[in-house]
Amino acid sequence: MKAWAPVLVGLVALLVHAPARQGEFLWYDDTRFVLLNPHLDELSNAGRFFTDPDTATGPEGKTVTIYRPLRTLSYSVLVNLHGREDAAPFHTLSILVHALTAALLVLLARRAGLGPWTAAAGALVWALHPVTVEATAWISSLGDCWCGLFSVLAVLLYAADRRLPALAALAAALLAKEHAVVVPGLWLAWDLFLRPERLRRGEAALTAVRGAVPGLVVVLLFLVLGGRIGVTMNQLDEPLGGSHGAAVLTMLAGLGWYAATILFPYGSTFNARVPTPDGVMSAPVLLGALVLGALVAGTVRGPRRTRLACGWFLLALVPVSNVLVPLKIPTADRFLYLPLMGAAFAAGEVAERLKGRALWAAPAVLVVLAALTLDRTGDWRDDTALVEAGRRVNPKDKMILWAEAAHKAQRAAESFLVNEPARAAALATEAADLYRKYLAAATPVEQAEVWVELGDLNYAAGQWALQHADNPDQVRDFWSRAMDAFYEARAFQVRGVGRVTEHAVRHTAERLVELGVALADLENRNLGRTIGTALEAAAFLKQRYGVDDRYDRARLILAGAIRVRASAPEQAKAALDEVLALVDSLRKDGALGTSYVRAQAVFFRSILGGRGSLARPGLEEAYELYLEAAREQPSVRLQALVYAGRCALTISRQFREDACLARAQAVLESVPEVARRDGLRPTARLAGEQQRLLADVEDAR
Repeated sequence: MKAWAPVLVGLVALLVHAPARQGEFLWYDDTRFVLLNPHLDELSNAGRFFTDPDTATGPEGKTVTIYRPLRTLSYSVLVNLHGREDAAPFHTLSILVHALTAALLVLLARRAGLGPWTAAAGALVWALHPVTVEATAWISSLGDCWCGLFSVLAVLLYAADRRLPALAALAAALLAKEHAVVVPGLWLAWDLFLRPERLRRGEAALTAVRGAVPGLVVVLLFLVLGGRIGVTMNQLDEPLGGSHGAAVLTMLAGLGWYAATILFPYGSTFNARVPTPDGVMSAPVLLGALVLGALVAGTVRGPRRTRLACGWFLLALVPVSNVLVPLKIPTADRFLYLPLMGAAFAAGEVAERLKGRALWAAPAVLVVLAALTLDRTGDWRDDTALVEAGRRVNPKDKMILWAEAAHKAQRAAESFLVNEPARAAALATEAADLYRKYLAAATPVEQAEVWVELGDLNYAAGQWALQHADNPDQVRDFWSRAMDAFYEARAFQVRGVGRVTEHAVRHTAERLVELGVALADLENRNLGRTIGTALEAAAFLKQRYGVDDRYDRARLILAGAIRVRASAPEQAKAALDEVLALVDSLRKDGALGTSYVRAQAVFFRSILGGRGSLARPGLEEAYELYLEAAREQPSVRLQALVYAGRCALTISRQFREDACLARAQAVLESVPEVARRDGLRPTARLAGEQQRLLADVEDAR
């Protein structure tokens, strides 16, 4: 049994958690960490995972509060091996790491003095407990699994007096999740409770120098590295509940909730938010204080393995206590992944003392835990199951409206991508309704981020409609709603309301610029506000982030000039001259991708210039610039070809040149072939323009 105990425990853990492989990617962070993270596509980015926190997520979900490069590296390896179509390989990795950790925990319990059977029983209490499901069934929690594995390995190596490998394991645990900062404290607890003879022999100083101090140095280097690359780790700008006192009371109530969750792990726990207590004498606070007192007493007095269990639990809770680092939420099952390992020693101690009398009880307890774990795994099967679990646990929490809206918005985006318009439109409508319900119930602080999500939803819907639907009014409607949402988000950001992150501010401004151009292209009736808002956003990007706004300004001014060229030709000429000046300055500085904007400006400036000497050279230049843009800019390739044909047709009409007519026909007829070759899809509007111009060519002949 001595040799087989770790293997047996690992296999049982593997078997019980195996159903998690059937789970899907979830809107709850899996999207930003895996599905929409382009940094994972190339393993050559591996070095940046350790030096650039932006690589942890996709561009629309950046965060500076998370630095877990080992997790990101794992995702990248899996993406390159298996792609993103199937979530099973990602779940499999989490389950395998969890099972290996359980096996190592048996070895650690054995080194703590437990027998083979009691060590196995203690490790299984941890491995099969339902609170571990969040780590094994949620892909985004892979960092908890890696952190747990390397933390146990670090303590096991330290207990075997293999200090350098233990430091290496500590470093790996920290790179998996910052929760491992407690490992040097666990080393000290190991010596204090399990090797007190060293202290009695006067070797306390030597133990500290050889053990905890080098570990603390590694932790300090990790924190310095995080600070140097811009990681803050604080998820809130102020303590949970608004003050340090409120945070302490909330976490005392949370400690009572943790105790109840561990001892009575029945039912769902997702979205179980512990509210800030009314006062010191509230029942949740008193219960938490009682639990804290029992843990402190167990650490100070009692059997040595019980003292280690209580000390381990308390130490491992410190990073998620909301006292040192303000977090968004007070409690979560994943926060118990490392602390609950202390229960392995306590459970083993109980089994050791009961010996034969506990032989019948241990399997029964483990079977119950396994059944509860299997049941809770179903909560993480897919988005729908998770939202339903959250509603069961906390039906009055309005945040579940936000969660459900985000879930449906993600499903709508996926349906748009696979060209399922009916399903996508229905999901987008449902998501928008849920967002509006949440906004009606939310405080201004809570609303700030939701307007951005609502804007992204309508922006994506408009993009799909532009590519696949022959309905400009529908596109205009989606994008007008998107711009209104981003405008609301910008208003909150300017006032500093809510948690205003740099990414959200920059993302909002960039979307306003993009939508300003897009809506102007669709002949938006509210053109003045559209262009004005977008120009203000471009100026903000330049002022706040040093973004070169010349290209954005050129596109916006060009869009406005095109729309007013008939009603205010002189104003349009001046605007087009400003566009040409901006583009020429960009080209002088070596900027790429300006050919299309310059072609448009030159074309319309030439038309406004009439049939004089400046018109013909300008039209010829515009024709060449359109072809240059078609070669160099895939995003405008089809538009550039169509407009090159339009330009050649204009020359033929104004100057009666048949050669230009032939050029126009050749360019226009190449559009379908280029679209097939490059996998591009012309919009209905562009396809109609191409057919109309070809008909004009035939008429001219």
